[in-house]
Amino acid sequence: WYNPVDKQDSEGYHFFYNEQEYGAGVMYAQTFIESTVDQRVYLNLGASYSVKLFLNDVEVYRNNQISFSDLNAYRIALNLKKGTNRLLIKASTGKNNDYFFMSVTDENYHGIDSLTFHNQFKSYEKGNLSEIKPEVVAPFFETYFTERLEQQPENSLYTINLFKAYLNNGKYDQAEK
Repeated sequence: WYNPVDKQDSEGYHFFYNEQEYGAGVMYAQTFIESTVDQRVYLNLGASYSVKLFLNDVEVYRNNQISFSDLNAYRIALNLKKGTNRLLIKASTGKNNDYFFMSVTDENYHGIDSLTFHNQFKSYEKGNLSEIKPEVVAPFFETYFTERLEQQPENSLYTINLFKAYLNNGKYDQAEK
């Protein structure tokens, strides 16, 4: 499990410095999240390469199309139950400057006061997909340009910006449309 020696607390991304010497592979990172209530939370994700996310041993998200994405390029809404929850991130490595970013926020990208994070093991209950109900949702910048296009379909600037946002984050199918 990845508990970094050189903490990068002031950085949004976490770069895996000095990992390239081992070649391509997978980095595992986990955190234990204590929640005082059952609640819907949002995982905001950015990464340099493929990732899989697990909550309480249930795969809630996978993406093999990521290629140097922005900080909040991907967003997954899910139910976090009261008590201790284990969030596991499997991030592929093998490119220069491998990194991932993960934040847990409310719907409006604000931190959640009722959550406490631990990097040491804590007992947790295994989950199931029907309880967690993961859902991929659009990040704010995609929603912004999509709404502007609906309001002003003749404004090609919004089309170009939405296309660039998709392209920049490896969402090639959406960019092509």
